[in-house]
Amino acid sequence: MNSIKVVMPVVALVIVFLLGNWLFPFSMISFNKSYSYDQDNVSGREFLKEYKVAKAFAKEQETDKVSIAVLDFYHTIDHSYIIELGKQSISKQSLYSLQLALEQNRKSFMKLLADNNVDLSIDSKQSLLFAINEIESTENQLKDLQQLPLKRSDLRRSIRNTLVTLEFACELTDHFYHSYIDQR
Repeated sequence: MNSIKVVMPVVALVIVFLLGNWLFPFSMISFNKSYSYDQDNVSGREFLKEYKVAKAFAKEQETDKVSIAVLDFYHTIDHSYIIELGKQSISKQSLYSLQLALEQNRKSFMKLLADNNVDLSIDSKQSLLFAINEIESTENQLKDLQQLPLKRSDLRRSIRNTLVTLEFACELTDHFYHSYIDQR
């Protein structure tokens, strides 16, 4: 009888712990620290088609500081979960790695603005500032994903919002690069 009194609270705690682990995949109590995400294939395919065209355009251009920074940004996108269509596992570590890579890309873009040897038109500078702002917004969303104890439903929405801002950052980067090439 005494063993039942001891076992029941332990079993209840284990159930609560496992349920909390499942409901809050990135929380401190979570074992795996990953979330299985099913990306929307329709919008994902459309983005990938546009992204491949933009990346191919950037690779065809003459190599300079701007093209190196843009290609480095595209390299970051290539190694992110945004490229994967369908179901995938997104770990807390992959979010952190993407956040750091985007931070480096943002700093590279900011250096272009400050570099006197890089000739940017007013339109190019404005496009670059918009891209920098969107990259920073994506970084902040990635930080929130890692730090906030989000439920699964909130986590799914937050990941989707992060994907949208990252896609928009890619579009803005492409717009910046085209305006830069057109001015040369």
